[in-house]
Amino acid sequence: MGAPRRPGTTFAMLDPMHPWSGIVSHVGARRRNEDAWVDAPELGLFAVADGMGGHAGGDLASRLAAEALLTTFRSQRRDLGPEALGARLETGFRVAEVQVRRRRVAELARMGTTLAALALEAGVGVVAHVGDSRVYRCRGGVVEALTRDHSYVEQMRAAGMAPARHLRHLITRAVGSDRGPPELRRVDARAGDTFLLCTDGLSDVLGAGHIRRVLARTYAPERSAEALVHEALRRGTQDNVTALVVRID
Repeated sequence: MGAPRRPGTTFAMLDPMHPWSGIVSHVGARRRNEDAWVDAPELGLFAVADGMGGHAGGDLASRLAAEALLTTFRSQRRDLGPEALGARLETGFRVAEVQVRRRRVAELARMGTTLAALALEAGVGVVAHVGDSRVYRCRGGVVEALTRDHSYVEQMRAAGMAPARHLRHLITRAVGSDRGPPELRRVDARAGDTFLLCTDGLSDVLGAGHIRRVLARTYAPERSAEALVHEALRRGTQDNVTALVVRID
């Protein structure tokens, strides 16, 4: 998004960081692509959303959430400094929750969406998420997950239990059915860092090692995103798959 758009590469000059981004999204094995995204380097804002709910509800929910987050950042001042990033993200997620919840009527009553976002400013990054869409950072050849899934499988892992495969797509939080704030994490952002935001159509089939190898083979963000999506499709992902790659120069 800006508005959902075709895959591409975008440049921005954000002193002292220069984010460079590329987005690729594919319908995968589904009939409809219910993923949405925000690719707005001029705002230092990037996000992916994975909708659910049937009857086109997932598509609507993800678009509403992405648009709400983007509109929030466009309407707020950017001269408040990096300390305000978390508050801006919380506001954007709150607006997204309201927008999705308002449309949950009739056949759309069960719709909702994940939402994972990265906001960058002046060497600081803040990650916010609800659901199981993920944000990774690659630095010095090491890939680190910056989010932890809000899912039953993740809860089982945290409790030391063997994850039940049949629960792997069931999430415990979603925009549209969750009044709580997003989970926030502040990270530093340096020249040479690469961030990946992705939906579970990618993370279900590609681990950190695969992600690291793909990112090491490519430099331009669009090429990296294309390679990641291609590899996820080759490995038989059963879902929509979206990869948004952000490099800092």
